[in-house]
Parts: sequence; structure tokens; C-alpha cells
Amino acid sequence: MNLPVFLPNTIKRMREYGISESQVIDVFNHGIYKRSENGSKMAIKKFNGFEIGCFYDQNPRTTEYVITGVWRRDRA
Repeated sequence: MNLPVFLPNTIKRMREYGISESQVIDVFNHGIYKRSENGSKMAIKKFNGFEIGCFYDQNPRTTEYVITGVWRRDRA
């Protein structure tokens, strides 16, 4: 699969949460795909002690995927 493109604001958020680009690509390629409550496309993957999610969309002109947002939460 092709590598997704990261928006500048997403990269800023990744730094704040301590998420690496490789982790987000792993979530995007191997996570569980869902739709959020507002209909946005997202992928989620559980790791040991936490989970990471990313919101994504596809550019209709270039067909490349764009990561539009990320989040991380601790798991008990």
C-alpha cells in the first residue's frame, strides 16, 4: 500500500501525543476500519497499554490517502 500523506496540523498533533509516523502508518495499514459518529473514516489499532486512531480521507484527484487527524488513549 502507498504511504499516506500527513497534514501539517496532524504532524503537530502527533508530536504532542508522542506518536511516530511509523505507528500511524501501521494503524492505517493494519488497523480496524470504522466510521466515526459524524461519518469520518478512521482506523484504530490497540497496542500494549494504549490505542491509536487516525482519521483519513482520499484525495479524489490523486487517489492518495491523507491522514487528517490522530488520537491516542491509554487502555486499562
